[in-house]
Amino acid sequence: MEITNKLVEIIDQVFDTICIIYDETEFSFDFPAELVQKFQNALELAKKLNVKDITKEIWDATSKSQREDKIIHLMNFKFDRLLTWKPDARDISILNIELKKDLELFFVKQSQIKRNYAQGERVQIERFYIAIAHRLLKANLDLDKVMTQLMKMQEEEAAGNESEEILTVKSNNIKLHPDKIAEFGSVMAGMFEKNFFIPVDNSIPFSKSEVFNAFGELLHSTFEYLPSPFTKPIIAESVINSSNGKSFADYLLHEKRYKMADEIKKEFSTEKGKAIRLLLHVLENSNPAFITIGYRQAKEVHKAMSDFFGRNIGKYQSVFDYKVDVKLDQRDLENISTRLNHILSIIEK
Repeated sequence: MEITNKLVEIIDQVFDTICIIYDETEFSFDFPAELVQKFQNALELAKKLNVKDITKEIWDATSKSQREDKIIHLMNFKFDRLLTWKPDARDISILNIELKKDLELFFVKQSQIKRNYAQGERVQIERFYIAIAHRLLKANLDLDKVMTQLMKMQEEEAAGNESEEILTVKSNNIKLHPDKIAEFGSVMAGMFEKNFFIPVDNSIPFSKSEVFNAFGELLHSTFEYLPSPFTKPIIAESVINSSNGKSFADYLLHEKRYKMADEIKKEFSTEKGKAIRLLLHVLENSNPAFITIGYRQAKEVHKAMSDFFGRNIGKYQSVFDYKVDVKLDQRDLENISTRLNHILSIIEK
């Protein structure tokens, strides 16, 4: 995967440079001229980001069996740092607001360690940071296009092996009455909360939105939002700001997932930031895996985990911006694995 790995290398180099701006735990002790030069070099690297070239490599690196899951895992693994950077800033105007906040906090932070910048130096740093960020946004949006293309290719491949029975089901002549969509959605939401649905494959978790998408496809209808059960009136603000409604336990791939979640909460009662990232890494890479963090699902997992633990587990960036190195982090990973095995021995009694 020569092209893909080269892009990942460039992405890492760019983020290693600009993280001093958006990460409140990072400081720069470089002289202003040195810092400006680093940002200029990072911009030149960012200009080389053309992620559209990876489509064939990603496809060739996955096999036909469960190709969709393998594509998602590979994309997440390779481009984790890009995918988790400012996930809510998918629009240029929103991103610009975020960048302005980053820069304001950066200069305040630097002044606290006696690093001040002349007006011209500030302008250069701001200009390079914004230009780099715009390139990263473009790469992120292009990554979405690559993912869409790969999923389309996977669907076309799967369609070639579908039986006549499945094709007949897909061509059903049933649809929801337009006036009944909201009412049907509320019924479905209640059923979801009461665990009427379970996955066909227990290794692959599903969300409320996936249930509605499945019924929408079956009944040739579109749900504009995820309805609430009848017992919970729909409030516009809560719909806009809510997550997918899944708890941390819902993400775990174990038949005793709720007991497992409780034991993890007890065992890892003080960990935060990097330690939480390492815990998720062990859960993801166990055999079999105990969690899978889907494409652009990291923020949902972080929120669910924060809510479940009921404490500060570290900001989203402090968790998911950390890039796990299996060699450098070997001792910590082994320690977490041992503690996790202890948890399994408890819940499997």
